[in-house]
Amino acid sequence: MKKILVIFFLMMLVPSIVSATVNLDFRLDVEEKGFYPNEKVPLDVTVVNRDSTFTAGDAELTVYISDRFYTFDLGDLKPGETFEEKITLPEFPPATHTIKGEINYTGILDERFIKTTYGSFEVLFPPIERYPRNVYVSNYDLPEKIIGGKDYDVGITIINDGEVSANLLIEFGSLDEFFTEETTLNSGESTTVKMNVKFENSGVSLIEARVYTVINGEKYLLNYRGKKTYVQGERKAKLIFDKIEFVDEADNKINQEDIVKFRIFLKNEGETATNVMGELLSTIGEINILDKIVSYLTILKKDSVAPSEDIFEIETSDIEAGDYELNLKLTYADSEDREKEIKIPITISEGGDSCYKDTDCSEAETCKNNQCIKVECVDGYVKDRECIKYECVRDSQCSEFQACNSQIHKCVEKTGCIKIVDNGHSNDKADFLFIGAEFSNPEELKETISELLDLKGDTKYPGLFSVEPFKSNKDKFNIWMIKAPDYSVSDSTSCSNSCGKVVDFSQDSIYASQCPNADFTITIFKEANFRSCAGGGQWSSLSCQEPYSRGRLILHETGHSFGRLADEYVEPSKGSRPWGPNCADTLTDAQQMWGDLVGIGKVDFFKGCSYTDDNYRATKNSLMRSHYSATTYGPVNERAIKKIIEKYK
Repeated sequence: MKKILVIFFLMMLVPSIVSATVNLDFRLDVEEKGFYPNEKVPLDVTVVNRDSTFTAGDAELTVYISDRFYTFDLGDLKPGETFEEKITLPEFPPATHTIKGEINYTGILDERFIKTTYGSFEVLFPPIERYPRNVYVSNYDLPEKIIGGKDYDVGITIINDGEVSANLLIEFGSLDEFFTEETTLNSGESTTVKMNVKFENSGVSLIEARVYTVINGEKYLLNYRGKKTYVQGERKAKLIFDKIEFVDEADNKINQEDIVKFRIFLKNEGETATNVMGELLSTIGEINILDKIVSYLTILKKDSVAPSEDIFEIETSDIEAGDYELNLKLTYADSEDREKEIKIPITISEGGDSCYKDTDCSEAETCKNNQCIKVECVDGYVKDRECIKYECVRDSQCSEFQACNSQIHKCVEKTGCIKIVDNGHSNDKADFLFIGAEFSNPEELKETISELLDLKGDTKYPGLFSVEPFKSNKDKFNIWMIKAPDYSVSDSTSCSNSCGKVVDFSQDSIYASQCPNADFTITIFKEANFRSCAGGGQWSSLSCQEPYSRGRLILHETGHSFGRLADEYVEPSKGSRPWGPNCADTLTDAQQMWGDLVGIGKVDFFKGCSYTDDNYRATKNSLMRSHYSATTYGPVNERAIKKIIEKYK
């Protein structure tokens, strides 16, 4: 998941620093003619950086035509540099089609900007007698998770609301992977076409359902629907038994009356397996499994692995000598969560380890009745045939911010990334990392984060999880923290200082690199004072805030960084910069963006947004306009944030 660095500084909100856009010339050109629904449409894309000084950094171009989209990574567009691309669009149904192009890039002060341009083309009804009209795809279903190479059953529902019966060709798929089915649909009828599909091309793509009419052997597109979907590549691990290695066993055997510790090595002849857990099971009454569960963590391709500390232990009693099998139940993940069971061969030898005195046995055994008997020692080690207890053998024996060092078996202070709210696997959750700049006490940092987020639900002032849509989706977030007592700033004594001149944001990357699961990084400064700023969803910093407004401020800035929302206040010195789903530069755009919500929660069209009175916002007040006086995001902003939250489980 792409990481987004977001910096929060406790105290008072001051609006974003002034920044500048780059002068880009952006064109979408289509031949001025009428196309027919059996013709592909050529589109010329041209982007020129006409700025003589500045580069448009990390530029990404997306072209939208209805449900269809095309994305290009332009990299850094240097002054005077030109990007040109010729795109062949597929067939379109009869209509006037609007083309929207967006370039998202980094400006002079590391803020993100969006440059938009439009084009259009017209697709005509062909001059064919009794040409079907009003035939459309009303719905199609897709599984929540698609893995390349696996079969899936889908259903595409087609409705004929026209007056002409039609011979139809249904296509379903993505890129060059399309599946077809033919049907005939009379006027006023509907049908659901069933298909068995398999996608081989992994990655993000648009999966479409298309309906064509076939006339005189020629197919004409009548309608289509598309959904943006991620197809995962299938990876399969192949875990097999490799060998057994005995631990502290003098004769390296399993005897008839014996307690034996050993490691089971697993070999992986397939792709990487993660979260590998093994549970040793016995169906033989005379073999008792004393320590049955171990963690293999990750087993790479072609590796043979056994845990170094986590080992199995069995006890044999009154069993005949011979060859037996134990069962090792494995759970692991490759492209999917999987389970399998493999056989572990063992041999039981006659008798036990024979001895006449203690020195005939290992240092962890004593000689009793001419048999070497292991010294019982739980959570410790044997020295001179006596059990010496460890200070700890597991983290649960230490305090919250301590961990058990498995090498010295002592409780030591945790370093690096610490998970303080665990709602599940990071693949399914939004992982927020808080960097505690100037914090040396982990308890103080955790309490500060708890208040900001209202984790306990009893904070005196509102926090992130006090307000919708975060409140009802609290279980979709994991929260991490890391101390950064040496994080430094310069000239941080005045709230009027610009954060862009005070903070060296490269320090965040150093700390965030210790927390690879983090999706969003939030740096909290304990003492520093300077002017707050935000950068187009890439980072934000907060300072000079009173305690009562801290939680509301994190709501405002998370609206930028997580929800991709624009400011809704007016500050003319910044110029007009409408962007995001909550700020439009024209009433027409505003009606398209949130016209469907007008009348709900006092949604309307209000002047004043993205720093000027010329732009439009959806509500009179919201957390994106004033975190001091507002208590909610409002329906339009909530909808935008919910769409992002829906990606998580």
